[in-house]
Amino acid sequence: MNLFRSKSSRLVCFISLMMLMKVNMTTANADPIPDSKENQSKISTSFQVKGDMKVPDRGKAARERVEQEARSRRASGQATVSVYNDRQLLSGDVGTLIDYAYSYLGRPYVWGAKGPYSFDCSGYTSYVYKMIGIYIPSYTGDQVKYGKAVSREDLLPGDVVFFNTYMQYGHVGIYVGNNKFIHASTKKGVTVTPLSGYYLENYAGARRLIQQ
Repeated sequence: MNLFRSKSSRLVCFISLMMLMKVNMTTANADPIPDSKENQSKISTSFQVKGDMKVPDRGKAARERVEQEARSRRASGQATVSVYNDRQLLSGDVGTLIDYAYSYLGRPYVWGAKGPYSFDCSGYTSYVYKMIGIYIPSYTGDQVKYGKAVSREDLLPGDVVFFNTYMQYGHVGIYVGNNKFIHASTKKGVTVTPLSGYYLENYAGARRLIQQ
């Protein structure tokens, strides 16, 4: 009888141990909750490439076609954002918008993040505008369809500026005046950058969402 109990006890312990290991493995393999403050280190390290591992870039050909189209449009003087119909401007406080935009300076860039602890470029513009009650999609290709097209010479603080970087409308930010814009940069996070050099060369136009 004692021998039977001893074997039964060992079996129960073994089953309990296996169940505990399964729970731990499930927890370890779970994806971190995106954009939570305590998981920023996990999110950041997940984008690091170790050793010589290379991920095939299946979108390269598509981006090259789009970039070629964008270069052709710029060369012919065609404003790439003018293809969309103007939509009604919304009421909003530009000063409050800019204050919110600056309040997130230094927040890290994470692809697909929509705030408030990290952002990608379109997630940032969408989040900041949402703070003053204006809702635009968190995708650059959709954001360019809102508001009214404005020329670079007529830019005002609060205007949304677009760039043909790795693809047409591949990047977006918010103009803050003095030939500068604020945006979520892949290298610097949320930062203020002059509208010159690389960004001026790849400038694709601007849209005004707020009645000024």
